Amino acid sequence: MTALMSLGSRLALARVALHARSDQSDIDRLAPVIRAGVDLLVLEASGDDSRDADTLGAFREVYAHVPLLLATTNGDCAEDASADVVHLERPGWKLWGSYPRGHQWSLLGRNACDARTVRRPGDEWQYLFVGPLTADDTDSPPFVEAVSRQRPFSSEALPWFVLGDFSAQSVAPFLAAGARRVALTDAVLDDPDAVARVGAVRAAVEHAWSSDADAKAYRLAAAGL
Repeated sequence: MTALMSLGSRLALARVALHARSDQSDIDRLAPVIRAGVDLLVLEASGDDSRDADTLGAFREVYAHVPLLLATTNGDCAEDASADVVHLERPGWKLWGSYPRGHQWSLLGRNACDARTVRRPGDEWQYLFVGPLTADDTDSPPFVEAVSRQRPFSSEALPWFVLGDFSAQSVAPFLAAGARRVALTDAVLDDPDAVARVGAVRAAVEHAWSSDADAKAYRLAAAGL
């Protein structure tokens, strides 16, 4: 797998996403966390469009030759940064009939906090973060809807990540219930041992993929997107 894979393939094969606040978006600080198993890094808006564009550009320069997907939550800087992924936590009205993108192939994702959004997300979205949820939320309507309506290894499903401040132990019930992608909140980076925590979550997700009979065919199909 190389960085020459399409953005769609890289998203389809992603297991773990991580959301970082603007004060956490230091390349050196995040490097070991990313190496622990992050496929999609979402950089939070700082309130300064120029700064956010520069931050995303700096990450892209460092990670240009690996298949890490880099996202910004700042739609206003997406075009200047040529962002490959724009993540809108709470999308508002479309600007001039469309949401912001970095370029014509950019991916667009959003948070989904309710079952209705999971069920009918809209054609413009390429992926969803379902939540945020806690360890006791495996029966929450958006999660139940995601498992039943957007089956992770179905070719017709929209890729989705269960979102929360998870550890390997707290995410285990979601994986057992059918989740196959995990998005970690910025609170994970406040853990003194964030690297071990991310690595353990990654290992748990990898085990869920390797134990799922549908995963092999899905991986082969996803690589050709």
